[in-house]
Amino acid sequence: MAIKCLNFMRLPQISLIGYFIIAILALYFLWRERKKPSQWCGRYRLQIYHFAALLILFGIFLLANLISIYLVWLGIILLITSFIAPHFLVVNKQNIKINALTGIKIAFVADLQLGMSWKKTKWAQKIVDKIKDAKPDLVLLGGDLIDNEGGFADECSYLSPFGLIANQFPIYYVMGNHEYGAGQQSIFMFENQADKLANTMAKLNIPLLKNKLETIKINNKEINIFGIDDIWGGKADFAELNNWNKITPLIFLTHNPDGILSWPFNIKKPDLVLAGHTHGGQIHLPGLGPVVSAEIKLPRKHYRGLSHYNNIPIFTTVGAGESAAPIRFGVMPEVVVLEIK
Repeated sequence: MAIKCLNFMRLPQISLIGYFIIAILALYFLWRERKKPSQWCGRYRLQIYHFAALLILFGIFLLANLISIYLVWLGIILLITSFIAPHFLVVNKQNIKINALTGIKIAFVADLQLGMSWKKTKWAQKIVDKIKDAKPDLVLLGGDLIDNEGGFADECSYLSPFGLIANQFPIYYVMGNHEYGAGQQSIFMFENQADKLANTMAKLNIPLLKNKLETIKINNKEINIFGIDDIWGGKADFAELNNWNKITPLIFLTHNPDGILSWPFNIKKPDLVLAGHTHGGQIHLPGLGPVVSAEIKLPRKHYRGLSHYNNIPIFTTVGAGESAAPIRFGVMPEVVVLEIK
């Protein structure tokens, strides 16, 4: 069925090329024989002229028809990528095996970009509802909670629904480059909103892990969570890892997956890294992978899902919002639920 459809779509192109070739050849012979009325082309040059004109007009009609077909497909693609895909929020359930963290369920969300397009308080509430339904043991937010790309609205206020789960589940967050207004590779493009976000989250009773190590108990098991400041906009510092006993399992929370590249070589590796930032490329084509570059140093296999760097498991979420433009294809907005077994 796919092959037949493809051939059908190619028919207008083949016909158009054929008609233009015939028309061009007819005009060429007419011009060549224009002064030889004894020749066939010369005798019937008027008829040939009319025939060529008709072919050209029909070719123009085919061209217009072909353009209209492409415009329809372009419209469909824009409808899907801009007005359908970004509006759907999926729960990406993943079972992963990490012996040190067995029996823990983590809800992980990053790159909400609240303030982008229509993604405001209602979108935050939708994310919170998905988290509540998952009944996790731990909730982690991976940065870029606000869009901060030059708007005038108080984007931090859109995070208010998260206050509803602050007392239900252990919840922590780290800063992303958008909070600092930092673009590609630490180029500051917009206002620094990090302090404003921190004040808002403090009022919601959601702790910030800014180069900070936290110890919590889940299902009678102690675990450590270490979160670093954003490596583009903030000042990442691993000094507090010296307080880690190296026995308690550790989750490393970093907005940018490149954060693992700065992990101190003389300290035990983390048991799990959670990151965002990439949006999965935001446009992911089958066979080609992510189209948009996230400007990270790690290979593109780290753009989404579970991957490994130096035998360290890294899970990168494609995020719940969009950056630069409200467009997605092949990577739906998600709330990740990791069940570690």
